[in-house]
Amino acid sequence: MLVFAGLYVTGMANISVSPDSLSFGNNYVGSSSSDTVMVTNSGTDLLEVYSATVSDSMHFAVSLLDSMAYSSSGNDGTGNHWAPSDNRDVESFTLSPGESRYMLVTFSPSDAMEYNGTITISSNAPSGDVVI
Repeated sequence: MLVFAGLYVTGMANISVSPDSLSFGNNYVGSSSSDTVMVTNSGTDLLEVYSATVSDSMHFAVSLLDSMAYSSSGNDGTGNHWAPSDNRDVESFTLSPGESRYMLVTFSPSDAMEYNGTITISSNAPSGDVVI
C-alpha cells in the first residue's frame, strides 16, 4: 500500500522597527527636527503595512520615504545626515521578506514645554500593532 503525503508550509509576516523610540532633544519653538524609523519585514511572507499614525498630529508628522540619500556633510536641513529624496504621506505599502522602508518622523514644537507622542504602525503581522 502506497500513501501519498504532502507538507504545506505557510509563511508568516513579521514586523521589526528600528529604533524602538525617538528623542528629539531640545528644539526651538517654531523650528522642526526630524529622524528616521526603519520598518522591516523579518518574516517569511508579505508584510502589509496598513497605516502609521501619530498620537499628536499638531506637533509630530510621519512620512514614508521612497528613497534615502546619505549626506556626509549633514547639510540636509534636519540636523541629521539622512536626506529624503522623495516623500509622501504614509499610506499602505507591502514589504517582501527581508525588505525595509524608511519613515521620516518630524517634530515641530509650538510652545516651550515637554512633548510626548507615539506612532502606531498597523499591519498584517500576527504580533499586532507596533507602537513607538
